Amino acid sequence: MRDGQHEWQEATINDFVPPVYVYHIRDQQPGKPLVNELKRYYGMLPAVVELFSQAGAPVEKIYGHTMRDVVVPDMDEEKWVV
Repeated sequence: MRDGQHEWQEATINDFVPPVYVYHIRDQQPGKPLVNELKRYYGMLPAVVELFSQAGAPVEKIYGHTMRDVVVPDMDEEKWVV
């Protein structure tokens, strides 16, 4: 590549359909809504992987770094969190 000219690159599926990431909470308590201020504690997965994990399929280890194993404090414990 010279003088600002560009070469063609092979496209991937993510170029046409970018992956959508959704929040993944391992042990969400039923009936309690997610708190927007605590979203940094929630892990994220591609939406397709999250769908299959909720159906009971095992999640591969390559997604382990995106799933955070952090316990979100309850609202009554929030005052004790530093």
